[in-house]
Amino acid sequence: MAKTKDGRAMVLVAIDWVRWTAAAQNSALEFRQRAKDELGATRLELQLTGRVSDRARRELEALGYKITERVPRTLQT
Repeated sequence: MAKTKDGRAMVLVAIDWVRWTAAAQNSALEFRQRAKDELGATRLELQLTGRVSDRARRELEALGYKITERVPRTLQT
């Protein structure tokens, strides 16, 4: 996780597929809390090289994440 100059917390993940599980939920909640507490982030973004399931997208967006799939190896912040 990293914080951008404009206050976004970006979670960068090199993974092919994310489905909604208890472990995914726990990670998403932990990242959200740490982004707020440790980075003072105002927005959350999840950028991954792969894709998320429809359910994972709904749940993550409900938690406040903006999701970007199929991110190339070079990211622009």
